[in-house]
Amino acid sequence: MHDHARAAALGELSRFRREFHASSTARSDALFELTDAVLCAEGAGHLAGGSDPGGRAPPRTRGDV
Repeated sequence: MHDHARAAALGELSRFRREFHASSTARSDALFELTDAVLCAEGAGHLAGGSDPGGRAPPRTRGDV
């Protein structure tokens, strides 16, 4: 993927994550982390910009940001 396309995709993902978390109500952090887990299942996180192609990196949480 070209650098510009990658940056655009990561920007779109970041925007989605911010808007999704902002729209959550009670237990928003738990819902947000559950959604991240679902989206990253089966290596999808690598396709969305994850840094570890083998899926061996520990999962990131909101506290890591």
